[in-house]
Amino acid sequence: MRRLHLARSYRDAVVSTLGLVGYWRLGEASGTVAADETGANPGTYVNTPTLGVTGLLAGDPNTAVSFVKASSEYVLVKSGRILSGLNASTVIAWVSTPALPTSNRALYTERGAAGNDIYEFQMELTTGRPRFILRDTAGTIDQIVATTGTYANNGTHMLAVTKQGTALTLYADGAAIKTATLTASDTFSGTVTTRLAGDQADANLYLDGTLDEVAIFDRALAGAEVARRYQIGRGF
Repeated sequence: MRRLHLARSYRDAVVSTLGLVGYWRLGEASGTVAADETGANPGTYVNTPTLGVTGLLAGDPNTAVSFVKASSEYVLVKSGRILSGLNASTVIAWVSTPALPTSNRALYTERGAAGNDIYEFQMELTTGRPRFILRDTAGTIDQIVATTGTYANNGTHMLAVTKQGTALTLYADGAAIKTATLTASDTFSGTVTTRLAGDQADANLYLDGTLDEVAIFDRALAGAEVARRYQIGRGF
């Protein structure tokens, strides 16, 4: 007897992944709460970003959120850190920007008001390249790892970063595009807030564009796992 195989949904693929500690689908049509599929860290929409815009996953009716830099719109996930200081972690986010950014754009940050204690995943100014930043407790940038290629200007992309000890890998659309060895100290202290699409200490870092399906893990996903999530999200 022939068996019918149904395509797995993107949500199902994410929530069944080992190590998931936060997953914000950003599919709310109204209100101020950004639900966390794990239930651990629901967020709050700040400064009224536009909810219910067309989502970035192929064939998925779940919506997304559009953010405007000039209005300092973002999601406050929690007052406190989630990934900072962990030996291993992963951040995955789907993003679409209407134009090349004129300054860096935050996708996920854990940062203090004084600029200290940072785990930050950004799109780089003028190119939209993924990049990862570590700062020290004084707010000084210790290390930046950036990619080549352009991932902005109306395109939809899945960007990801994985960290395993000192090994860092940046991904775009399921493919590893940059590997690096971290030489900066991964030490964090003080007051930290965790945000999506914004940065506590720098008004220039807010996102202009659409953000969708942000997921974080307390382990470094393998390359095949990252690639498969992109394939599912694009309907392959």
